[in-house]
Amino acid sequence: MDIGEGTTELTYTQGYAAHAAKSSGVPLGIGQAIQTATDLFNEGEDLNFSRQLFSNHLKNPLSDYHEEAILYLNQSKQVVAQDLLDEVENKVREINADLEVLVVYGGASILLKDSLYEKLVNLGKKRKFEVLWVPEKYAVEMNVQGMHIFNTIKLEQLVKEAQKNQGDTITSK
Repeated sequence: MDIGEGTTELTYTQGYAAHAAKSSGVPLGIGQAIQTATDLFNEGEDLNFSRQLFSNHLKNPLSDYHEEAILYLNQSKQVVAQDLLDEVENKVREINADLEVLVVYGGASILLKDSLYEKLVNLGKKRKFEVLWVPEKYAVEMNVQGMHIFNTIKLEQLVKEAQKNQGDTITSK
C-alpha cells in the first residue's frame, strides 16, 4: 500500500511478481486531507488561506495558526484514513482475503500512521494478515530502492530472456 499525496496504490504481489488484475490505484492521499483541512480552517476561522499557506502553518510550530491548522488536519486525516480503510477492506474482499502481509509505505504513510495504523491492524486480525508499516526512514524511498534492487537482481536476467525469446520468434524474409 503506497500512500502518496494524491493517490494510493494497492499492489498485489507474490514474490517479485505484481498482479495487475488484482491491483488498483485510488485517488486518495494526504493531499485530500490537507485540502479538506484548509477548507475547514478557512470556514472555521473566517479566512481565505491557500493550501500552500495552510501547509506553511502546519510545518511551522511558531506560526500563529499552527495549533489550529494541526487540529483541522487531524480531523480531515480521520476521514481519509477511513476512506483508505474502506478501500483496503474492499480489496481484501475482492481477493478473497488471499493476503499474508499488507506493507504500508510512501510519503503520506508517515502523516497518516496515527490515523490509520490501528484500523489496519484490526482489519488484519479479522482477515488473518499482518501489517508491516515501513519506518519513516525508508517509507519515502521504498519505490526507488525497490527499483534499484530489482534492477540489480532481475533486470539483467529479464533482458537475456527477452533477447533469447526475441531471437526465437523473429524470422527473416
